[in-house]
Amino acid sequence: MNLRDSKGVFPFRSDATFLPAGTTVELLLKSQDRAEGSPLNDALFLLNPVVPNVQAVSFGFFSFYNMFPNIVSRGKSNILGINGPPGVPATIEFPEGRWVCGFGSVTNTQVRGDSANSNLNDVRWHLIRHALGATTGDDAILSVTLDPVSGILIIDWNPTYVGVGDIAVNPAAGTLFSQLGFTTTTTTAGSPGGAEWVGSRPLNLGDPVSIALSSNIGELSTADIYQSGPQSRTNYFAIVPINSAPNTINYFEPVNPVTFLTLRNSRPLISLRVQIIDPVTGQLVPMSSVQQWQCKMILNIA
Repeated sequence: MNLRDSKGVFPFRSDATFLPAGTTVELLLKSQDRAEGSPLNDALFLLNPVVPNVQAVSFGFFSFYNMFPNIVSRGKSNILGINGPPGVPATIEFPEGRWVCGFGSVTNTQVRGDSANSNLNDVRWHLIRHALGATTGDDAILSVTLDPVSGILIIDWNPTYVGVGDIAVNPAAGTLFSQLGFTTTTTTAGSPGGAEWVGSRPLNLGDPVSIALSSNIGELSTADIYQSGPQSRTNYFAIVPINSAPNTINYFEPVNPVTFLTLRNSRPLISLRVQIIDPVTGQLVPMSSVQQWQCKMILNIA
């Protein structure tokens, strides 16, 4: 966290009460400087020194590493639930993280021959790897394909198991089937090849298209802040588009700075909480533990 006035140096604590009216102070919030135990997506900052006589606050910029996990362990959303005969895994769990899915097919023989244990974050390889049996003939999944034109995921099950009984999505055991493009009624019985799961919609491994920044209630006025939210009106002081490639830095600076007032004509700014929210769901956005960010606020002194 960094504070500085228009001359580039913020006054020492002993001089803080003598900031002249009309002074502009830049407050640079760095996620690594948040209060101990405070999460990245709900970061609390305790200002030292306290900034006196703050009348208005403007949003300067927000930058962050685009490393959002696209499969998250919220409830059972990272678990594929499967209902099938013995030998077919009941669940395949995906650790929360950033997953990819290459185009084309991967087979069980390819995975078995991968002595380097590569492609650990590829959906196709992970599905097959966690459905391997004692021998090649015992493998529950023979291949997984992502159609490069339609984006549809296809799982080719071992006909030996399908001959014993259908293999179907089990939504009670895990809900990842939806993100993979399947439905609650997906089963081998109704698929074209009789031993396949064919997605009904494209695989969804996308990032959020935007994030919203919210501050702690009680510090700032809500009069001039963006109003949004699915169920109730939630106060955001900025809506930040995500337009950078994965694993790169996303930088956003508004063309027209947004300024909002404190609750009184002027007050000391003691702390500030920055919440990073999905503006569609209204929930805190899951963030990687190494996904650092910076936010600049401009404080106007009365």
